[in-house]
Amino acid sequence: MYSEWRSLHSVLDRDRGHLSVLHCYPETCARDVVAAVVRPLGQAPWPSNTECLLQTDKQVKWTMEVLGFGLTLPLDGDVVKRCVDVYMEWLNAISDLHNTLVPLPVRQQPNYYARCLLKHLYNLFVPRGNGSVDRQVDLCRTVLSSLQHLARDLGDSLERETWEGLLVFLLRVSDTLLAPPTQHGGLADLLAERLVAVLLEVWLASCSRCFPTPPYWRTAQELISTWRHHPAVVTQWNRISAVLTSRLLQQLYGMSLPSLRVPEDDLALIPANITEECLAQSWFRFLHMIGNPVDLANPAIVASAPRFQEALMECGGVPPDASRFHCLRHLPAIFHSAMCGVSQLVDAFLGVHCNDSDQELPVGTNRMSAPSGVPSSSSSGGTTTSPHTRRARAVTVSKTAATSQVTAAVPHPSRSSSATPQEKASSNLQAPVAPSPLVNFDPRSSPAPGRSQVNSILNLFGQWLFEAALVTCRPDTPFPAQAPDPRRKPTQLPVESGGGACVEWRENFEAGRAEACGTLSCIMASKKTGEEILPVYLSRCSTLIAQGLQVSERPVLAAIILNSPSLFCSDLKGINTLAPYFISALEHILPDRDLHKFKMFANPTDLRRASIHILLTLLPLPLHFGALRIEEGIAIPSTFRALKLRLVNLLIGALQTECDSANTHMILGMLLQHQKLSGNKSVNVNKTLQWYIACKICSFHQPSLPGADSAPGLLVRAIHLVTQRLQVQWKSDLISSLAALELLAGLAKVRVPVDPAEQRHAVSAVCEFIVSQCRRPAPYHSRDLHSMIVAAFFCLCVWLTEHPTLLDEKNCLWEVLEIVELGVSGAKSRVGPGSTVTLKGEKEQAPASLRVREAAEATLTCIMQNLGSFPPPSGAASPCSLLNEDRLIAFIQSRKASPEPVLSDPLLHFRFFALDNSVLLSILEQPLGLQTEKSPSVTLVLRGAGGRHVWAMQLQQQPRDSPLVDKPFETEDRPTPRPPAGPRPTIRHRVFPDEVDKIPFVKADCSIPDLPDIVDEQLSIQHDKLRRLLDVQIAYETGVVATLDRARALTPFPDPQLDCRPPGPAPASQTARLLLSHLGLLSFEALKEPSNSRLPPSLVALEPTLPGFRQELAALDSLPTRPCDTVFVFYVRAGQTQILSNVEKASSVQGAFLELLLSLGWPVVLGQHPGWSGHVATSWQAAEDVSDPLEGSGGAVFNGERKVLYFADALTEVAFVVPTASQNGTKYMHLTCMLNFLLHSLLSFLLYSTFLRAAAVGKALPSLGPETKVLVVWVESYDDIGPTFIFSVIVHSITHPRSSCSERDVPVVFVQPLATGLFRVRLAGPAARLAMATPLVDGMVVTRRALGLLVRQTAVNACRRRRLESDLHSPPHVRRKLKITDLINKHRSHLLEPDFFASLFYPTLS
Repeated sequence: MYSEWRSLHSVLDRDRGHLSVLHCYPETCARDVVAAVVRPLGQAPWPSNTECLLQTDKQVKWTMEVLGFGLTLPLDGDVVKRCVDVYMEWLNAISDLHNTLVPLPVRQQPNYYARCLLKHLYNLFVPRGNGSVDRQVDLCRTVLSSLQHLARDLGDSLERETWEGLLVFLLRVSDTLLAPPTQHGGLADLLAERLVAVLLEVWLASCSRCFPTPPYWRTAQELISTWRHHPAVVTQWNRISAVLTSRLLQQLYGMSLPSLRVPEDDLALIPANITEECLAQSWFRFLHMIGNPVDLANPAIVASAPRFQEALMECGGVPPDASRFHCLRHLPAIFHSAMCGVSQLVDAFLGVHCNDSDQELPVGTNRMSAPSGVPSSSSSGGTTTSPHTRRARAVTVSKTAATSQVTAAVPHPSRSSSATPQEKASSNLQAPVAPSPLVNFDPRSSPAPGRSQVNSILNLFGQWLFEAALVTCRPDTPFPAQAPDPRRKPTQLPVESGGGACVEWRENFEAGRAEACGTLSCIMASKKTGEEILPVYLSRCSTLIAQGLQVSERPVLAAIILNSPSLFCSDLKGINTLAPYFISALEHILPDRDLHKFKMFANPTDLRRASIHILLTLLPLPLHFGALRIEEGIAIPSTFRALKLRLVNLLIGALQTECDSANTHMILGMLLQHQKLSGNKSVNVNKTLQWYIACKICSFHQPSLPGADSAPGLLVRAIHLVTQRLQVQWKSDLISSLAALELLAGLAKVRVPVDPAEQRHAVSAVCEFIVSQCRRPAPYHSRDLHSMIVAAFFCLCVWLTEHPTLLDEKNCLWEVLEIVELGVSGAKSRVGPGSTVTLKGEKEQAPASLRVREAAEATLTCIMQNLGSFPPPSGAASPCSLLNEDRLIAFIQSRKASPEPVLSDPLLHFRFFALDNSVLLSILEQPLGLQTEKSPSVTLVLRGAGGRHVWAMQLQQQPRDSPLVDKPFETEDRPTPRPPAGPRPTIRHRVFPDEVDKIPFVKADCSIPDLPDIVDEQLSIQHDKLRRLLDVQIAYETGVVATLDRARALTPFPDPQLDCRPPGPAPASQTARLLLSHLGLLSFEALKEPSNSRLPPSLVALEPTLPGFRQELAALDSLPTRPCDTVFVFYVRAGQTQILSNVEKASSVQGAFLELLLSLGWPVVLGQHPGWSGHVATSWQAAEDVSDPLEGSGGAVFNGERKVLYFADALTEVAFVVPTASQNGTKYMHLTCMLNFLLHSLLSFLLYSTFLRAAAVGKALPSLGPETKVLVVWVESYDDIGPTFIFSVIVHSITHPRSSCSERDVPVVFVQPLATGLFRVRLAGPAARLAMATPLVDGMVVTRRALGLLVRQTAVNACRRRRLESDLHSPPHVRRKLKITDLINKHRSHLLEPDFFASLFYPTLS
């Protein structure tokens, strides 16, 4: 860079301005002269004499000759100190021209004399051999502090010649002390850090006031390159480079790039008046001031400096060997520090910073892990905490048994300047310092969207990084076709030839190489969407990464793994060819539980986490690319499909050995994704590959399962492994337990043929987990424990609803009902086999918690209502009946030939009762007209905790399959009569029987005379009249009898009028009274108030005529029976800010986005949809199919105005809404979210769209507890993701008039399509422990087939976790139960028992 400019190195060597005339005299004589001259100058002046003794220029120059020689004297007295004090007093004349203690000539020409003073002060820094190093260090630091103050605060008063003289002085002094090999305890050893710090700070100050000319820059570069064996040089270079970079990034990128955080004291080093051009020039020149930092990895280059060669020449008879210099043993640590500094600059250009906001960014930190404190060259005890140190990210320098080393960071200059002499004397650079314990890994933030391009960063730092990544590699090292033998020790590496470097140095340089490889991996993984990388950079990085993934070079492997989590999801061309190398590396990390081989290089948990992230991106490759060949020199495997078994074994092995909760969470998410994609096809691998896998990763035990590489085999392995770890390792870990239960619930929905015994094993394992958690001692019971039990009950419900045949087995049914009993009451009725059974009334009701009891009740409701009956005839959108009182009355009227006028309120046709304070019974006695029988019928509307159900009932006396069912109440016909046997006999009727004639008369019988004896004429007339009447009557009766005989002859047998038959059915009956009586509800005990209780009787009549009854009933019907979730889907084009109009047309979105929409759910029409629609005002209405789902739009048709996408199962329902710019009321959303929370509810209700307000008229809007919604954002560019963007889309996600717009509570799923056809997933949202759910994991890569399924399942699980951690959530059945209780209390009919029974006999209004 400065090849065309001359160097001032020879000028500095020939400069003799520091010599005095007294050097010509004997030392004793000269010493006496100095003592005599300096004594009056150093004494305080008399009060009467305030003028300096020196008044002329000649006097001053003569005195300076004496003082200059005095600075070379030994430090056993105070002569040298007085000389320094005088010079420092005179040097301040630049700022204080009125100080009379300073000679007048010095005050008149301060810059000239300042240059002369600087030449003489050089003598102070010349090393003495008399052992007074501490006093010399103090005096030197005093001078350096004064010069630092002069340059920083008084720089405007300095002339160019003075600035150049100051820079030359610092260069000469530094070269004199730092160029030779370091000696233990010497002046250079103790003064190096302070000296280099002042040199660089003064040089930086001169750039804004008097920019150095190119010869000075070239001279500084040449000289500093010979001082690099001092750790302080690289440390201070890192520090100044970081400060300049921080200021430069603010100038170039402004707020689009996060600022590099450096200490505030360091930020003050840059002058405020520095120009932009000057800042850029200074940054670039300072960056190259130490030359190529990779030279530090070659001791031969460092030892080739002139001062080292002179030292070698002084060793007479000893062969020149650079290894004899002990200071060169610090080169590995110094090289590592330099690479850490470069890595920090790269991070700054990428916008990557540490997530720990409490600590400042360090200078020269690493990418894997670092000690909490680093040793300093001027600190006591060998170690101290540097002000620059923070939690770091990279490799620590390893220390083997054969060699020792030190870390390469030095504390801040202010820390060193205040050190005591004892601390200075105790400093020991050559003493071996053991690395400090590793700290936990802090995940690095994602690169900033406005970061620099990869090509630009590599143009700046690529040469250094590429060379550093190959410092320990020999040119003839064979390229690894597969992972090398892990038993090979690092000391078995070949010895590098040339320069006399030994094997141990090569090994120690692995730390710096690891830092370079990690930085390159980070750069490649930071590629922007659509960015083009030069092929030369891409090929070099790929080659270096593949070379670094050798297990024998564990620091490099660890660095690459830690910095490559997103390497395979950055759309790098040809990056998938590195998959076999990464898999081979992961096979040495994930199955190893302890990672003893990597503990000294990285935190094992962080290394495993990074490995799992890489596995996340590798897992879909075999299924996506299939038989595509990997064009590399790898014999095994040769296709992507052949990698599947290795990845599956890695997945299972990682789950077996993982102990960290966050890592376990990611593995469980991967396992469910892979199970969803596997299907029923097995992986065909040859025997060689099977043997290879067995040798590599079968260090852990796996059960012998037939077809373990198939989908059924993987399902069985996953069930056994997860249930076993759930009961043993994860029972106290909330995060792992929830993820495991979500995995088991997801596995229940996988449709693969497995043995039913395996399904029963999963159900039994979940039941055992609930039992073990409930039986834990009381001190262990907490909200987290109860959350795990609630999640386990939900998992049990999923298994039972997906596999209802499990309860066909008696033992399984018994076990499930026992678990429900345990959750409800806190104890089982039967403790064990053969134990006595405790009745329900004898048990003490002591459940683990109210939440556990509610979860158990929900499980029982699911078993009784949904098991084997979902979806119902009304469809999956409504597990309840769609009928209500209004629709029943309307149906009856429509069936009549002549419709009658309907009452104003259809509820008056019904009788309303409440049973056990938990069920509302609505009875309609009018027949629906659907039955052909004449039996009494009744229609019931049951409202309970499980929903609304309508039953049409009919009284049946005989089975429906009986042949007499069509002839109710009819007996058998009489037999046919026989014909008449003969003529009808004549019968004479007598008054008295015939036996009377046989009785003899007596006298008494003759006492009454006969009628003829007493008849006279008058009586005869009457007698004749009577005889005529009798004849007429006889004739009439004879005619009547004849007529009857004729009619009887014509009458069939039997006579219908005379035959005895049962009565016909009652034309109308009071069916409500009959039904209640038949159910045993009409009793005096059922109507009595319970003693010592506020509960109503078991049977209560309700009064529908009371005000508000209809509204309360409608509010009860509007309460859902399942949790309702909402997912808002957005489409973001690259670089957009206004995104709502993207989905208006199908041509403006990608086809894969439309596929994602249709895979999330099915279309439904609002106003005709009986389920959840995304807003309470438009939910729970009748359903209708949709013919054209998209209608040519890009998804805008599902904006919630007319249609939405919907999905439901037996346990939950989800609505998917695609907000658009045309949605009514959108312009008011931004204003609503900006207002105060107290006004938000009212304003959002008033400003929401017109159609929502119209739909809400006359309809109660229920409170559904915590708002559960998820945002799904399709981004074309991954760099568009950011917190500001989340807030801009959350204002369009409204589910209730009282919805809040807090972006901190809403999970967000970002989906980015990759060029390979895969999809990259990014998760954001609340930072709570239960916030993010499985199966999607941050950084996962998903195939096209599984994207919609995984997004929907993740959204459902995230909403469920939101409800799980919220104190406002109540299960649906609990909310309905409370509403029923409230309705009963408000509308109860307080009738006496006689009045109640009498009311049953009164008909309802009709």
